[in-house]
Parts: sequence; C-alpha cells; structure tokens
Amino acid sequence: MIYYNFSSDIDYVNNFDIKKNGIQLKESETEIEIRVDVFRSTPVFLFLEAKNKVHVFDNLSYFYLNKTFKKKIDVVGFWEIILFETSLWTRTLYKNFYQLPSASILIINKTNYEFKIERYWDFNVKVDPEIRDINIAAEKINSKLENIAKNLDKNDNYVMGLSGGLDSRISLAYITKFIDKEKIKLFTYGYSKKSLEYNISKKICKVLNLMVPEFHALTYWSYKKALKYLPLKSVGQIGINHCHIIDYFNDNPIGGRTYISNYFSDAIFGYECNSNLTANEKYYNPYIDKIESAHFLDDKIKTEILNDSIKVTEKFNPKSNLSSLKEYIYITERNPKFHNLLFNIQKEYSVKNIDFFNDYELLTLSLSIPIQFRNLKKIEYFILEKYFSKISSNQIGDISSDKFSNNKRKMNTFKDHLNFKLINRINAVLRILTKGTIQMENKFQTEELERILYQHFRKDLKNAVELFSNMGVIKDYQKSFFNSLPIRSDGVGLKYSLISLSTLFK
Repeated sequence: MIYYNFSSDIDYVNNFDIKKNGIQLKESETEIEIRVDVFRSTPVFLFLEAKNKVHVFDNLSYFYLNKTFKKKIDVVGFWEIILFETSLWTRTLYKNFYQLPSASILIINKTNYEFKIERYWDFNVKVDPEIRDINIAAEKINSKLENIAKNLDKNDNYVMGLSGGLDSRISLAYITKFIDKEKIKLFTYGYSKKSLEYNISKKICKVLNLMVPEFHALTYWSYKKALKYLPLKSVGQIGINHCHIIDYFNDNPIGGRTYISNYFSDAIFGYECNSNLTANEKYYNPYIDKIESAHFLDDKIKTEILNDSIKVTEKFNPKSNLSSLKEYIYITERNPKFHNLLFNIQKEYSVKNIDFFNDYELLTLSLSIPIQFRNLKKIEYFILEKYFSKISSNQIGDISSDKFSNNKRKMNTFKDHLNFKLINRINAVLRILTKGTIQMENKFQTEELERILYQHFRKDLKNAVELFSNMGVIKDYQKSFFNSLPIRSDGVGLKYSLISLSTLFK
C-alpha cells in the first residue's frame, strides 16, 4: 500500500511543468511519480514501514506521531547533520526514511512498491551570449524582479525580515514600488539594538519612508524554547541556533499578514560564484575536505558519507556556466535543503507566504549571466547602485565585505573588520575566564552564540554527549572532543546541532 499525507496542495498532472513550484503527482497503471521543484520549496519525505507499506508526506509530524513507525537512527545520517547541518542526498537521520533533494522525482512501482529517487534537472545552464556587459545583465534581472513585485496582491498586508545585508534590502526596494508602504511591516533580529544589522535597517527604512523595523531581541530563551520545536519540525537538520524568525513569530503573531521570505537570494545573485579560480579550485569539493578533517570519525562512516557526497555532485558539468563545484553544491543542496526547509517551518506561522526569489525563470536567467558579472554577488551591488542608489552599499553601507564599493567604503570596511577581529579575540579570552558571563558588546555581531553556549548550554552539551555515547553513536575516544567548548566560533554550530539532535532521542 502507498499512503499519502500532504498538508500542502498537490497538483495532479498529466505532464510535469518545470516552472511550477510545489508538489506535482502523475500516475499511470504501473507507476506513481512525485516531483519536487528545483527549489524544493515544499520538501517531500518517504518512509518505508515494510516492503509493501510506503508512506509519502510533507509534514514531519506525520512521521513522529505515528507510533507504529520504528524510528532507528541512521548513524551516517547523524554524522552528516553534525558535519554539514543536513543529511546528504536522500539520507535522513533515520533508517528507511528518505528525503527528496531539489529537482528530483520519486518513482514508485505500484506492483512491488520498489522506488527510486533521481534528479530530473541538472542546473547546468549555459551562458547567454547576448549578455555582453553587466548593464545588460542588470536590465534583465531588474525586469524580472519588477515583474515578481508587480504581481504581488496589492490588497494584502505583508511582513518581512530586514537585515543590514543586501538581499532583503533589494527585494524591499522592488516591493515598495508596487505595494503601499503602510501595508508593509518589517522586523530585524539581534542580541542588541546597537548591532550594525539594526542600525543599517533603520537607515534603509528612513530612505524608503517606511516605519522603523521592529527589533526582536535574541536571548538565551530564544534558543532554549527552540529545543521544543525546531529539531522535531526539521527532523534534526536545523539546529536551535537558526530559530531567529520563528522566535519572532512566536512572540509576535502576524495574523493575516503575508510573510515574504528572501532565502534563495544568495543563490540567485552568486554568493558562491567566483570568477578567479584555478582549475583545481573549480573542482574543489568542500565535502571531501570536511570528511577528511573529521578526525573523530572512523573510516567506514567517512566512506559512506563520501559516497553520498558523490551522488550530490555527480551531475556537475564543469563546461556549464557554474563557476565551481562549490557553487553547484550551494545551489542544488545547501540552499534547498537548509534555507527552504527552514522557510517551510516558518510558513506554519502565516496564512499566506511568498518566497520572493523562488522563481524558475529568475534562476535560469541568473545562471546564464557570465560568471564575471555574478562573481561574489557583484551583480547585486550593481543593481542597487544603478536602480536604488540611495540605499546602495556606497551610500549607507552593509554588513558584508563591500568588495564592490568605493575606496572610502572599502577603507571603512577594513577598519571595521579589524575591530571585529579584535573584539572577538578579547571575548574569546573573557568567555574562558568568566564562563561567558562577561563579554564586550560587538556591533558587528548579530548573535552571541558562543557566549550563550558557554554560559547556558554546557550541561545540555554534556548530557547530549552522554546520551549518544550510551546509544553507541559517539565512541569513548570522541567524547572529550564533543564535550570541549570551542574558543572561537569554529565548532559552535556543531555543538548546537548535537544538543538539538539529542532532544529527538530522550
């Protein structure tokens, strides 16, 4: 038997439409085919209860609330989450439990219930020869983003997170061209109102004549409360250190407002695109580096993780317009698996939702732009300067590196970078001496994850290590590594993932 449990709308189709987001299902006399879109805007999961019992669903509560399901940990899936914050390809935290990657299709044989999952689109778009300079590229992107904003329902009220970076800023600029400003509510999160994120967000709103964004304070309790919901809703793949927007929604119900997400923007604008790579760098596989450096893993597990990583990367075509294997991974695996899974959890808090950059035509256009124009998000800086100069990086700054700003901004950014490093090093010492009770305020930092780990989650970490040690997942020789608290930010995410995962096995 094949059992379905979908909380999202399903399109029952005769022919698949690659441009359409969501879940599409096609059925013949012999097979059932289920597709997720290129963004994995709605995740789909499969659980094999027995040889003749296949469950397909998009709501993870269906899996956890079903008492007949044997929830046995997949040790390889566990370590993949620890290393990469998500399990690779179709693997998950549990045995016989699978997820569909982006642009993939699930095919189930109706006679013997055997199934396979494969990718139907490879993301290897060719360069558009008509885009001869960055102005042409900007005009094409501008036209597409205007069209997306123009099609928003003008009768709706909206809510959106606004940061000091570029992505939410650029979508807000387009949205305010077509939606009444009174209908837009904004929020910014951080541990302090003195943060650069919040102060740049206020500048953006002032220029655009919008209400100042509501500030949402991230405290220890934000992460503590997340232990009760985030691991469960993400099957352990999203740690409590990524609860920001959900924590805001929990404290500030948005009612009938439409929530706008900007999560796929980095992939669109070229976050991992680099035009100055050697041949070796182009083929560089970040998975292999992390696997090899994970001295706490035995060779058998490393081999299985490596095999999963090959399934993720095998369709990369170096002759395409993708700058590197690393960019391919970011677009096809990291963004859909992590950011869009997080967006799906956030969608539970609003009646209507819009993923502003999850547009197939926008994605294929972006991937057809010559690499030198997408390099390190150069096209995004250029669009802001050309069409919205008053809120460009040169005018009011941003929280990133400002690689394509004027020389004055670059100098200021260099000074800021030095200050950031200095304060971080002082705080690293203070954390050890005071167990996280005393820290210097750092305006360049959005969260205090390191301090909160030291001050509040030491016991949780120790209990998590002991739990997985008793389960045989963490060996005795690994315990000291996981119990140790990192001096710098490196390894902090790993500790939060471990704490998050432990809640699923208590």
